Amino acid sequence: MSKISMYINPDMSDEENFDYNHEYALVNVTIKNGSEYSCKVENVARKGSKDNPLSRQERIDKFIDCTGGYFDLPRATSAIEMLENLENIRNIKELLELL
Repeated sequence: MSKISMYINPDMSDEENFDYNHEYALVNVTIKNGSEYSCKVENVARKGSKDNPLSRQERIDKFIDCTGGYFDLPRATSAIEMLENLENIRNIKELLELL
């Protein structure tokens, strides 16, 4: 028997009806003598959620990772600079041509 097992609770796998504002984890532990303990961990904020946002560097790394098959590094860097300064772009066509 594996010491650790994980599964997705069917109640939490229905993305259409899942309440992302109230995420939680259910933890069940069975010890060697067979005793079982359970608890519900509330307010589990996934990295990148509004309650646990990515840092600027994590956002940049994720953008570069996600666009790596399409953009070379200089193009990704240019896109990041433009997106971070969106309010200063005079013509949005510049950004659209880059993307």
